[in-house]
Amino acid sequence: MSDSTRTPFQIQCAFNSFCKKVLKREANNAYRDEKKYRIRYVSFSDLTPGEITELHYTGMQLQCKNKALSIYVNGKRITSRLLSEALLALPKKKRSIIILYYYLNMNDANIARRCNIPRSTAQYQRKCALEILRQYLEEHADEGSE
Repeated sequence: MSDSTRTPFQIQCAFNSFCKKVLKREANNAYRDEKKYRIRYVSFSDLTPGEITELHYTGMQLQCKNKALSIYVNGKRITSRLLSEALLALPKKKRSIIILYYYLNMNDANIARRCNIPRSTAQYQRKCALEILRQYLEEHADEGSE
């Protein structure tokens, strides 16, 4: 049926159908993204007491009581010492944004208010810092196991 022969009620029904499909797909995308987020990220509140005692934050340096603590990602060994060095290699402003976001669980809006910058700038700085961290870790991580 062409648009010229449709009644206003039919046009409204077609529009309603379109809106419902869009909302359903967006809800599915949101559920999928939330599931990926839960799989990839671990909150500090989810750590066991033993894991919490191994890592603690003092000033701008991460310290680890257990020197053997390490994570393997794509065959590369990431130690807490390497992560500390990577964080210290960041410029001061980017490092503070990463610490506020990931260690103090602040969102971009709160970081922006605290640092007196626009929210979009806080988000951009965080993403740039993550890219720098990724590159640093890729360059300095040990290949394979010891």
